[in-house]
Amino acid sequence: MRVPFVHLHNHSTYSWYDGAARVNELIEQAVRLRFGALALTDHGNMHAAVAFFEKALASGIKPVLGCELYVRANEPAEGIPGGAEQFNLYHLPVLIKNQQGYANLCRLLATSTPLPGTRVRYVPWERLHSHTEGLIALSGCLRGHIPRLIIEGRGDAVAAVADAYAQIFGRDNFYVELHDHGKTEERVYAPEVIALARRLGLQLVVTNDSHFAGFSDFYRQELLLAIAQERAGPIAADEPDETELVLRRQGTSPLQEIRELNHYNSNYYLRPYEEMAELFADFPDALAATVRISERCNFRLESAPRSRPHFPTPPGTTEAALLVQLARAGLQARGKASLKYVRRLDSELDSITERRMESYFLILHDAAEHARALGIPYAAGRGIASSSLVAHALRITDVDPVECGLYFDIPATSGDHLIHMAIDVSNVGRRALVDHLAARHGTDRVAMVEELVPFHAHTAIRECARALGVKIREVEPLLKALPPKAPLRSLASRAAELAPAGSKAREVLDAALKVESVPHHAMPHHSVVVSAGPLHEALPSSPGPDGRLVSHFAPQTLDRLGFLRIEFPGSNALGVLHIMREPAPDRTDDPAAYSLIANGETAGLTPLDGPPFRALRVRPQSFEQLIALKALGRIATLRPASTPNLAADIEAAILAGQQAPEKLPELASILAETGGFVVFHEQVEAMLEAFTNRSVRRSEIVKAALARREEERDVHLSGGETGGRPDRLAAGFKRAVLGSRLKRHSDALLEMLLDAAPRLLSKASVTAGALLVYWLAYLKAHHPVRFMAASLSFRAEEGAALLPSRISAMKTHLPAPFRAALRASTAGEGLGLESLILECERKGIRVNPPDINLSSARCEARDGEIQLGFETVPGIGEHVIEEVMRARDRVNRFKGFTDFVLAVDHEVVHRRPMEALIREGCFDSMGLAAVFLLEKLPLFIEMKHAPDGATARSELFEGDQTQAEAIEAEIRQQSAGGLTSPLRPAP
Repeated sequence: MRVPFVHLHNHSTYSWYDGAARVNELIEQAVRLRFGALALTDHGNMHAAVAFFEKALASGIKPVLGCELYVRANEPAEGIPGGAEQFNLYHLPVLIKNQQGYANLCRLLATSTPLPGTRVRYVPWERLHSHTEGLIALSGCLRGHIPRLIIEGRGDAVAAVADAYAQIFGRDNFYVELHDHGKTEERVYAPEVIALARRLGLQLVVTNDSHFAGFSDFYRQELLLAIAQERAGPIAADEPDETELVLRRQGTSPLQEIRELNHYNSNYYLRPYEEMAELFADFPDALAATVRISERCNFRLESAPRSRPHFPTPPGTTEAALLVQLARAGLQARGKASLKYVRRLDSELDSITERRMESYFLILHDAAEHARALGIPYAAGRGIASSSLVAHALRITDVDPVECGLYFDIPATSGDHLIHMAIDVSNVGRRALVDHLAARHGTDRVAMVEELVPFHAHTAIRECARALGVKIREVEPLLKALPPKAPLRSLASRAAELAPAGSKAREVLDAALKVESVPHHAMPHHSVVVSAGPLHEALPSSPGPDGRLVSHFAPQTLDRLGFLRIEFPGSNALGVLHIMREPAPDRTDDPAAYSLIANGETAGLTPLDGPPFRALRVRPQSFEQLIALKALGRIATLRPASTPNLAADIEAAILAGQQAPEKLPELASILAETGGFVVFHEQVEAMLEAFTNRSVRRSEIVKAALARREEERDVHLSGGETGGRPDRLAAGFKRAVLGSRLKRHSDALLEMLLDAAPRLLSKASVTAGALLVYWLAYLKAHHPVRFMAASLSFRAEEGAALLPSRISAMKTHLPAPFRAALRASTAGEGLGLESLILECERKGIRVNPPDINLSSARCEARDGEIQLGFETVPGIGEHVIEEVMRARDRVNRFKGFTDFVLAVDHEVVHRRPMEALIREGCFDSMGLAAVFLLEKLPLFIEMKHAPDGATARSELFEGDQTQAEAIEAEIRQQSAGGLTSPLRPAP
């Protein structure tokens, strides 16, 4: 029997450190305590809304969605009662009653204003007036407007504020909250707020402002607050200086400081009805109001509007007609109008029209056209476009799906669920395409997407150690024992050894287990969501740093709800193409490109330049073989537990010319390209199509295989025996092969499919990746110097920098041991700038260090040599590079270091950037050795600055110019005397 009470003010872990309840924990606690409904009111966002809604319904709990807004009362704006303090932010929980309420809450969130330097988005008071229909508001916790005014002794403003809220939301939709967590402040304001409600005729409601699910979860809440206090913003990977930490905290840990601040106590949890009824026995109507409110909140998430975007068409033309026209013309232009192509195209167009997806292909075609017009290289990546002949005809992809044996398949989904689409593009070009989408469809119809990053095991250990005041070295054994990306439970068998009971390491491990998987920051995703109508009416979103809307829902959630999402993932290959400004080749049969790969010259050919590809022996001589090589490297990274040497086995079979499994030679035509092994989804489709009646589909095979793998793992852990393959699938499969040539081998065929299913790859995705590799190989084979220069630039733009004491090894006058040290230090590195520089050396391409007078921002190919750009210098940013080049253009050329110091703006190019430029040898061509120039640098800087602290092109320096030139001459004389340092001096 359900209890007559509902918790209406609750926070989850998505309240950014101010909530410790995982969504499933809230639901499970509600079920245990026999609640019929439950609300979710996270701070300023609805990230958890979908998961909460779905899990609540599945558990028999009525979900009530809402959000705790931050409202800004900003004096001296008129009509804001109680706004004596400027820029005050007050908490205001709101609950959604119906569709109109959902739309209004989405509008409030979308038009909220970021508070600089924080994740907080606030709603100005005046904006509440026009967006409250369909919402129920609660007066809030101790940080609410009314409680704050009472506690601060501003009773004269309280009545006006309360009456204003009642007028904004309607007197039936505004409730004054009663809390009792045992805090002193609550005892102060409770009598007054009760009297206020009675005097104004406002309704009371009991809430508990829960921030964690159970009484025992209070420690997790304290830990999260301590971590938040230590780290304001996204968690950084670098270690803080331990001395600074001790001095800053003066011997106390962040956890101790949080406990002293006493934000919360252990009563802020989802308390049982019996406790709430006892605490508020004098307010039965306020207890009953919780049920009445939940009964009024009947919004269903699936009823939210999610209109399919439309593509603008000429008058009198439909989207379907336009798509057919463009696709057929495109196929003709590609010279592929044979009967098999036309039939495939018509079949795909029928499927697309049946699913009403014409606009998606037109939108993607439009984006591709815009990219070509701007010279932005692109390629179809994951998603249905990568295997579509329609996409090939529309020039969305250069992969020919007929030639490569790719199946076009729109997976069957329920309702109006959509499939996301993707175009790989260089990172530089992504912004241009997003801008184009916004211009074409409207800025209010395009939103960015972000992903929430949880505490992974390593991060959890590090952050909990800081929060507890434990030095990182005391938990190093735990960090070293944890494999990358492994969960903390993988340490269970060694916990006693690595973290003995009672040790600080055990304390940290226990704490880390509590915060692992809790989201701790959001990062941009490379996709956008597009809608026919304003997204701020259909999707919870907030303005990002650049003013664009950012969805609160994760990428997979958007797909499941039926929003169109277009991905623009970055690509190494396309980044290099973009820098080179060289068109991609039209064909994939260039012998020079395959010879390059076969000879192992793969530096810069991502991902062939890194493990595990370097260990493979397959040497492709055709595009089909390159696809197989790409698949082998991917399989090697998957490392299935049941067949750890699978990649090696497949490679050996390919090298031996094997085409089919021994028991099933009939499969040779399907499995020849992968040595008789089932590797691709498309191969499963071909097998089912050729040898069954298709009553069993690929998806069923995969689901059954995954279930079997799960069963085998559980049985292995328990020491029992497996129950064999799923009987229902086996029986259905045998019926499916009746009358086929493989009837007698149905068991062997089924076993093969089940074994292959957990590690199947999409051939469409692998083929798209292989095409990018081929493009790189082609460019490297035919434009080696420009290719290596572009590759160096791309690595630098992606954040790579030359490692300390290595760049000087490029100078030909250095002794051989230094060059040998460089080779040894870069062994095994596939992505560093040093590896590319060594590749240039092997190919006889001279690479010149950055030079203050010769370098541009990027690396450039000049007369058969490469001049490294300023972007390869660690420690300087874009603004420094721009200022150096601007100053150089103004004086035409720096005649010496004095000239350089005079010309640049010291507010931009201050001491540290100067040191970085000197260390990289940027002034070596002037005859100024880095070791001596660094020693005298403080004198130059001191003379640059005027006595009153003025900087930036100050003419006061010119009086000291003679002295500076004398110092520079002394440095040049020391350098000429052979007192140079071959490696960069220590800072």
